[in-house]
Amino acid sequence: MNYIFELQKDSNAKPCGYWKNTSDNAIIRSFIDCSGTEITGKMEELLAGHYIVQHIEDNLTYDYLNSSEDNLWSILYLTGYLTIDKDSNIREQIPDGKSALIIPNLEIKEIFEQKIRYTIPFLYEVGRG
Repeated sequence: MNYIFELQKDSNAKPCGYWKNTSDNAIIRSFIDCSGTEITGKMEELLAGHYIVQHIEDNLTYDYLNSSEDNLWSILYLTGYLTIDKDSNIREQIPDGKSALIIPNLEIKEIFEQKIRYTIPFLYEVGRG
């Protein structure tokens, strides 16, 4: 709707991420705070434009967010920060019960980059490369 309003004022207006700063994106912050070597490696893959293979738990609540790494990825998927990669760039057979996850668009990638820029600086450089 914001974009339509902008177009009414200026027919040359370009779309932008109107919603990305409407919340504090605390889920990403908690995710980064819990990062270990394996999580960091997967985040590097995602920021480089690749996919990761993970089990997604559909019946997950925030109470169990930090109880396992799978739960962290599940929360990011269930909240829309990651999506299932249905593209032809999948290089392997995905096991039953697992999904190939990607960052869905540039706007979400920018959110990840903004949140990790000062927390894990080397990941920010990977994402930009």
